[in-house]
Amino acid sequence: MAAVNRRPWSDRHASADLEDIDTVRRWRRDRRVDGPVTRARYGAGMAKPAVIAKITAQDGKRDELVAVFRKMIDYVSSSETGTEVYALNTDDGDVNVLWFYELYSDSEALAQHGTSDMMKSVGRELKDLLAGRPEIIRLSPVAAKGLNL
Repeated sequence: MAAVNRRPWSDRHASADLEDIDTVRRWRRDRRVDGPVTRARYGAGMAKPAVIAKITAQDGKRDELVAVFRKMIDYVSSSETGTEVYALNTDDGDVNVLWFYELYSDSEALAQHGTSDMMKSVGRELKDLLAGRPEIIRLSPVAAKGLNL
């Protein structure tokens, strides 16, 4: 069997939108990942999609960035029933970095989140606050305390 490129999805496709399923399919094909991503190896049912996003603010703009994300969190809390966890965190080692942990009930909920009008609106507000593109890592959780997987 040929060697498989093990670079993380985020390294090769940092500019890809989360809802770009064709990019994910190409990534899986390139690595010879067969079949759907499921928890069949670990338990029944499909894995819930999860995301970790590293967001770096321009120097001194983290508080402004947090204020914009609070609007997004309020929207997600009231309007996105398929978004199960949407947690914003500060980085204890870098005052300009924020981290999101997100868990969705299914891929449709993730796509709905990524294409919402609120996401587009927030995206326009973020352009003057970000130091660069967010780093996005997609995950498939298999075990956790406090999460219904």
